[in-house]
Amino acid sequence: MRGLALDMASKLMFASGHAGLALHLYQNLRVKDVGFRSEVMRHPGIDLRPAWFNERWVGLRVDGVHWLNFLGPPVLTQLGGATALRSRLHSSGTTLVELAEDRVVVSLGERPEAGDLTTGETLPAYREFARVMEPWFEPLFLPRTTVSVDPPRYTTLRVTEDEARLWWRRFLD
Repeated sequence: MRGLALDMASKLMFASGHAGLALHLYQNLRVKDVGFRSEVMRHPGIDLRPAWFNERWVGLRVDGVHWLNFLGPPVLTQLGGATALRSRLHSSGTTLVELAEDRVVVSLGERPEAGDLTTGETLPAYREFARVMEPWFEPLFLPRTTVSVDPPRYTTLRVTEDEARLWWRRFLD
């Protein structure tokens, strides 16, 4: 899968993009589905953004940390280019592949990992990359999905604002 993603990316122009594990719900969870919500949130490598993604807010920013991270201008330029970015990444298994002079793919391992906070699998390579990329992260966008529930709930996962912010910063805090 990694080879296919790299081959496809080499033919495209992009500002940013990604590939990795993701969960997308086609129906809203019930507010009382606390067990499922907490089970999902304990796996930091699973992208929950499709559950609340809105492309209007991304612009020329980065929407988080993933197994494969595609970077082009202007973000890669602002990072100082491929050489400067490579010098900031030290985790074993992290590789940076230059697709062209102005586009790279940062791979955080041979395959995507879900991680598991209950067993200490905090995904150090993902955390390192998040610290480098934080200034370029898009702002957290939260479309409200409930009106009558207190506290208000957001996304198809029906998370509180605090839960969403904790997940959004899962590799930074």
